[in-house]
Amino acid sequence: MILFGSEKVRGAGPKGDGLAAQKLRGWFRLGTVHGTATGSDGFTLVEILVAVFIFSIVVSALYGAYSSTFRLVGSTQKQADVYQMARIAMERISEDLEAVAPPRWQGEGMEEESHSLFGVDGQEDGKEADSLRFWSRAHLSFSGSGSRGGLSIISYAVQGAEDGKTLALYRVDVPEQEQGESERGFLLCNGLVGVNFTYFDREGELSDSWDSTSESLQGEFPAGVAVELDFLVPDSDAKVIKFRTAVILPSRGNREKD
Repeated sequence: MILFGSEKVRGAGPKGDGLAAQKLRGWFRLGTVHGTATGSDGFTLVEILVAVFIFSIVVSALYGAYSSTFRLVGSTQKQADVYQMARIAMERISEDLEAVAPPRWQGEGMEEESHSLFGVDGQEDGKEADSLRFWSRAHLSFSGSGSRGGLSIISYAVQGAEDGKTLALYRVDVPEQEQGESERGFLLCNGLVGVNFTYFDREGELSDSWDSTSESLQGEFPAGVAVELDFLVPDSDAKVIKFRTAVILPSRGNREKD
C-alpha cells in the first residue's frame, strides 16, 4: 500500500518530492479536466437554432404532402358525387321518355288535352337551358297516394342556381287527375352549366326544338331525343364534365283519338 501524506511529500528529498508531487498534481489535474468535461455536456444556441430550422423544414414538407393528398381525395370525392348525380338524372330522364304517351291528332289539329311533346331551345344567363314537356306513364308518387306508373305530364325546367354561377334542373310530375292544380317541381340535379335536348326524326335530321302540336308535324313525335348535361367541376371555374345519352321513343308518329 502506498500512502501519499502531506508530511511524506514535504519531507521527501528532491527526487522523491518531484516524483510524488508530479503524480499528485497529475491526479488532481485529471480530476479537474474530467469535471470540466462533464459540466460542458449540452447544446449551444446555434445548435438549437439549426435543429429547429431542420425540424421546421421536415414538418413543412410533410404538411405539404398531406395537404396535397387531402385536396386530391376531396376533389375525387366531389367528382364522384357529380358522376352519381349525373347517372341518377340520366336514368330518370331516360325512363320518363321511354314511357312517353303516344299523341292524339284530330283532323283539325291537336285536341286541347292531347298527348303532345313540346321542347324549347332556351337559355339562362348565357348558358344552354332547354326545357321539355310531354305526357308519360312514368308518374312517381312521393306522397304515398296514387300509383306508380300512372299517366301524367312530366316537365323538365332549368333555373339559375343559388350560387349565381350554375344551373339547376327541376322535374315536374303532374298526374292526369290533378291537372290544373299548382305544379311542384323537384330538384333533379344542380351544378350545371348546360342542359341541352336535341331531337331527331325518322330520317335522322336534328332539331333543337320540337312542337308536336304544330301544323308541320301534325302530332308526330321525334324518333329519339338526345340529352346532354354539362356539369361544372367543383372548385373550378372552367373545367366541365359532359354527360350524353340518347333515348329512342317507343311512340313515334301519331294515333287517332280513342
